[in-house]
Amino acid sequence: MLLFYLNSSPLTKRKPTNIMKFIPNIAGALLGLLFVVFGLTFFFHFMPEPPAPPADSAAGKFFFALGSTG
Repeated sequence: MLLFYLNSSPLTKRKPTNIMKFIPNIAGALLGLLFVVFGLTFFFHFMPEPPAPPADSAAGKFFFALGSTG
């Protein structure tokens, strides 16, 4: 009985670790870190905002129209 226990213990029959099992966890952790960093930017302003487009450009007119309508 003891011989069977020693031969079938989990320490003697370890399966090789498959890295493909951990890819969803790694991707989830990176995505979570991305959300945390960009969420903290709202409160702490450690990333500079891009400059506003010029008022006479198409993008500037579009943003002015959106801003004036509320």
